[in-house]
Amino acid sequence: MYKKIELYKKPADILEKIGEHKAEMSPLQHGFLCGLLKEYRPKKVLEIGVSAGGTTAVILNCLQEAEIKSEMYSVDLLNNYYLDTTKKVGYQVDDAKEYLSNLDQHHLLLGNVIPCFLDEIGKDIDFLIIDTMHILPGEILDFIVCLPYLAPNAIVVLHDIALNHSFANGNEYATKVLFDTVVADKFLCLDEGYPNIGAFQITEDTQKYIMDCFSSLTISWCYDPTDQYLGEYRKKICEHYSEEYIEIFDIAVDLNKKSMEHYMNRNPVANQINDKVKLEIEEFNKLWENKKEIMFYGVGKRGKDFNIYAKNHNRDIAGFIVSDDQTISEADVDGKKVVKLSSVSKEDTLIVLTTSFTEVREKLIEGNYNFYEPSYNFVGFVERYLRLING
Repeated sequence: MYKKIELYKKPADILEKIGEHKAEMSPLQHGFLCGLLKEYRPKKVLEIGVSAGGTTAVILNCLQEAEIKSEMYSVDLLNNYYLDTTKKVGYQVDDAKEYLSNLDQHHLLLGNVIPCFLDEIGKDIDFLIIDTMHILPGEILDFIVCLPYLAPNAIVVLHDIALNHSFANGNEYATKVLFDTVVADKFLCLDEGYPNIGAFQITEDTQKYIMDCFSSLTISWCYDPTDQYLGEYRKKICEHYSEEYIEIFDIAVDLNKKSMEHYMNRNPVANQINDKVKLEIEEFNKLWENKKEIMFYGVGKRGKDFNIYAKNHNRDIAGFIVSDDQTISEADVDGKKVVKLSSVSKEDTLIVLTTSFTEVREKLIEGNYNFYEPSYNFVGFVERYLRLING
């Protein structure tokens, strides 16, 4: 039987105070989320998936209204709000700051996947909200790496567990797969039919039967995470799980990469990319139309991949850039010079950011450099392109 929770809708009133808001949960869903917070009074909250930050503001207001002293961490892969890139992820928390007295207990961590932040956040997380990709492997990967950091009896909230029935894209069922696969005590509010939000409470059996969640990763994926991000997830899995779980993870990755490559081999590459990536390919190609030198920031795998992609499309770069505190281990890469950032002309150079380190992006902004940052989807496309041409 599903457990029930008394809805607590009052904290969502903060959205009316800040005017136009972009919260992606309904009043009932906020009531369900806040009801759980009020009932279980967590000491450490982790929110994965922030977007504009409307729900973040509601959570902070709930902690304040219910007089719950809790550290809250909000994590998002992006730095800028996906529907308006002129605004920062979580900007609506700033809009609500005059109504919130607990902002000193809120930590916003942006620009990377959750395994990169878990050690900073630490263990004993007793309330987790996952609202990220919605398509596989998405939330399943997030939960698997978070589980070792959760406190006993922690609450995990999953948004959009019925999203695949709401939009044209029927692939948005990652949270539903996780909700139905995990062994735990489960919460649903069935007052208005099958809801788009659910939750579960960790039990001793959750860890005992976590292999079911690992096994669900063998279901066909709907997007191809970059090798770098998959490496971050694998690193955490290796730290906290035994060899049999690592093996299933590796099998799932291998199966899905082969399936995607097989699909691409049956169709022209141009037909395998969505409209957003097509537009970004055009935007990337147009970078060479300006009169500035193009340089790639980063000499790791991503930088070298982008260089091959550019070269194969008759786009030449002037060289690679590394941070001033980084030792230049290679004088050139593929015949292109490697220089430190301080030697780069701000007026004559356009930098393509081919590293995921948030501090590099912030450094370029602070230094008023001209730079272009490829999207997560475009990075994934370049990796798939290289796997295709390399056989």
